[in-house]
Formats: sequence, C-alpha cells, structure tokens
Amino acid sequence: MMDGLLLTACLFWGMSFVWSKQVTDLGMGPNAYLAIRYLAGAAILLPLFAKGLRGSQKRDLLLAVLIGVLVYLGMVAQMVGMRYTTAANSAFITAAYVALVPFVCWLMFRQRPNGRSLLAVALCLGGLYALNMGPDGLTFNRGNLITIICALCWSVQVPLMSYAGRTARTELLAIVPMATTGMLSLVTGLVRNEFTAAAAHFRPLLWPVLLSVLLPTLLSNTIQAYAQKHVPPTRAAIIYTTESMFACLLSVAMGMEKLTPQLALGGGLILGGVLLSELPVKRRFKE
Repeated sequence: MMDGLLLTACLFWGMSFVWSKQVTDLGMGPNAYLAIRYLAGAAILLPLFAKGLRGSQKRDLLLAVLIGVLVYLGMVAQMVGMRYTTAANSAFITAAYVALVPFVCWLMFRQRPNGRSLLAVALCLGGLYALNMGPDGLTFNRGNLITIICALCWSVQVPLMSYAGRTARTELLAIVPMATTGMLSLVTGLVRNEFTAAAAHFRPLLWPVLLSVLLPTLLSNTIQAYAQKHVPPTRAAIIYTTESMFACLLSVAMGMEKLTPQLALGGGLILGGVLLSELPVKRRFKE
C-alpha cells in the first residue's frame, strides 16, 4: 500500500515537470512560482495538521527546516535549468540523484556502497553524455548542467527525510519543509521583483500554478511525509525513478517534445543506472 502511495506521488510529480515548463516558458520567475506553490500548500495543510505540530522536538524541527532548504535549492535549480532544456531532459537528469543516494548514505551513515553502485553511476554519466551529445560532439547544455545541482540536493534530501521520519511526526515533515521552501522563495522573489512579471501573465499562469499547488505539492508532499516513514530509503528511491518516466511520457504525449533516439538512449541509461544502484533492496537504516 505504501509503495502504491509513493507511486501516485511520483505520477503527480511527473506532471509537475510539464506544468513547470509551461510556467517558465511564460516568463514567470522561479521564486514567484515556488512561493505561490509551496506557501499555498502549507496554508491549506496548517489548519488540518496544526494539532500534530504541538510538542515536536527541536531536533526534528531543525531537520524539517534543513529538508525545506534542500527542497528550495533543488527546485530553484530545476526551474532555472528548465529555461534552457526540455521537461524530459530535466526529469531524467533529476532522476540521476537516485544513483547518488548510496554514496550520500555512506557519507552520512557510514554505509559503504557496493560495486554495483559504481556501475550505476557510470551508466548515469553515460546517459548524461547521450543527452548532451550534439552534431559537433559533447556540448553540455546549460540547462542540463544547472539541473545537476537539483539532483545533488535531492540525493541528500531523500535519505534525510527517511532519517528524520524515524522520530519526527508526519505533520511536521509535511508542513515545515513546505513552509520553509515557500518563505525562502517569497523573500528571494520579492528581492528580485518576480511577482510583478507574474501578475502580467495571470490568466495563462492560473491553471498550471493551481494544479501544481494541489497535486504535486499539497498531495504528493503529504503522501511522501506519511508513506516514506514506512518504506526504506533505497526502495523509496527506486519508486521515485518512475517520476522521470511519467514526465517524459506526458511531455511527448502533449507534443512538447519528440521522442528522439538520443532522448530514449540517454533516459534509458539513466533509468537503468538508478534501478541497478538499488536492486535488490536492502535496508540501510535500523528501524
């Protein structure tokens, strides 16, 4: 059941790549978009979960804030990168974080990765190479390079979410990271005057922003905060790889890009790498 919930969350996250691409193409700044998306989600959840926040430990609160900072940095990198790359490329490169999770667990929890993890990273690097091959050889796309920062942030955020989930309440992990991301985006967006540009394109932005608030932010983040407490981080990471698959299929289905051999090869190598890095599933944390 928990795996199914995480899979549902991935479907909505995959959809968010398409909506985020629409938002960036319309000229909305990343911080304005993220501020609306995450603050609205936190505001809706707060009345429902307020009681569950009482009595939370300071340590759990700090971990939740740190998770929110990582989400903010990752999302900004993803949004900025999407200005210069496609939704499918962004999704596949972001998915490469899964192959990095064992190495992050090694650094954070002293659990050494095996040889298969090294091969998985090699496959992901091969996939990145394929996605960035141009007629004149390797021409690393600006957006793809920026999106790698997102993958690095995600590779830390997922193990940290599982670690925090051992003691932190679901309500805390659902609201505080969301509110932290939203507040950081709000402050930065105001400084950069991004909300003025967003207001000028209010009508075409309404539906992609509204759907992004309700489904991938509000619903998917709440599902993750609840379900990942019951799923080992390695198995959760495997499930999260489907996010890029959903994003690619939706992007192609909506005519936003074509399913080229280069996209299929690069995406296939990255998906193969992330799956190889996590199978067979083994627990990396003591419950």
